[in-house]
Amino acid sequence: MTEQSIGLCLQGFESLFLHQFKMVVKVTPLGGFGGEVGRNCIAVDVDGKIIILDMGVHLERYIEVTQDDLAEKKHLFRKLSRAKAIPEARFFSLNKKNIVGACISHAHLDHVGAIPYIMKRLKCPLYATPFTCNVIRALAERTSVDCRPQDAGSTFFVAGISVEFIHVAHSTPQTVGIAIHTPNDGTVLYLNDYKNDTDPVFEKPTDVARLKDLSPSLLILDTLNAHLPGYAPSERAARDEVLALAPELDKKRAIVFSTFSSQLSRLRSALDLAKQLGREPVFVGRSLAKYVAAAKDFFPQDVKSLVYRRQIDSFLSKCRTPEKYFFMVTGHQGEPKAVLSRMADGLFQFTRDDAVIFSCRVIPTPLTREARAVLEQKLEEKGVSVYKDVHATGHAHAQDHKEVIEWLNPAMILPAHAESRGLEAFKSFVDKEKLVDIRLFETFSFSRT
Repeated sequence: MTEQSIGLCLQGFESLFLHQFKMVVKVTPLGGFGGEVGRNCIAVDVDGKIIILDMGVHLERYIEVTQDDLAEKKHLFRKLSRAKAIPEARFFSLNKKNIVGACISHAHLDHVGAIPYIMKRLKCPLYATPFTCNVIRALAERTSVDCRPQDAGSTFFVAGISVEFIHVAHSTPQTVGIAIHTPNDGTVLYLNDYKNDTDPVFEKPTDVARLKDLSPSLLILDTLNAHLPGYAPSERAARDEVLALAPELDKKRAIVFSTFSSQLSRLRSALDLAKQLGREPVFVGRSLAKYVAAAKDFFPQDVKSLVYRRQIDSFLSKCRTPEKYFFMVTGHQGEPKAVLSRMADGLFQFTRDDAVIFSCRVIPTPLTREARAVLEQKLEEKGVSVYKDVHATGHAHAQDHKEVIEWLNPAMILPAHAESRGLEAFKSFVDKEKLVDIRLFETFSFSRT
């Protein structure tokens, strides 16, 4: 079968047209590049048809804009756009007619958080795994979003363009790498966020066999931890750390556990710790409730959830037997309006017999580091035992990067989702090894024909 006839079988007249004329792929970073951590978003233009990959928020800027009461909600989009808390809004308004769809890699807020704001202005479908679709619908609330579930391992078409979801074992369920297969110009492979966890706790390992089959023209790769040597630790290591706290926590009065709401594997480990300690688990906070509801088959159905502020305030302020409970709360980054900060400010009566566990890393931005330091100081002044960095990263280290580049042998790499130290380390490594053409933050086009 000729290349042209294969195209006809898969894509009909459109493929025949594309094979007869030179195609150009244009890539436009819209957030999460050039030393920026967060608001991950990139546009891939295949001969005039644009597919958006991820629509995330920059968490620090997002918190800064939304931490005040939003009396003027109708102006929120403009405020977020001006603060660069969401991807470049001007691109969407200028290219609205050419955007044929959006593909979402996973359910972290720095990859999905901007969807409710941007999709109000677009008329295209979104494609994501079933769990990620559930989270998107929960976040969107009153915004109508046409999210079309696709399983990891599936191949589907977006306006005639072949797209493949490849399973990646990350720190939230059903994460995928996204491969855009073009008829003439090869594959654009989006691995953001990438981790090769060979021994995950509650899901399958990354689909390395499928990655090894690919040889992309362009690899868009998460390089957040490129400055760290060796391989990223498995989520199983974090689970072991969580469960190992049981002897120290056994005599504590109140136990408060906080991690990313989307870190469902960690939350499952926390539930197992609560069971070991003989305590009733309680999810406290709206974002936790949304993620737990989206993954309802992943959690026991009888776990108590406190969602609304009045409900939360009443329970925590009146709680006289905290030793019965294992609190899982929002606010691990020190967000002033999140549950944990409000507990530290007097909503809950902490004592020297209490413990707070931060099962996360601090997001590497100045505002977040400061907010977290303020929260820790408040807790320590109350004599609370604070356990920090009970965590395993969801992002590849330097040796992981070397390994995946050797497997894929890409023609070009666009590093993403990293501070300057990660970018510099990655660029230095690539230049030293003379592995591949590396691109930094820029819009560029390429074509094999």
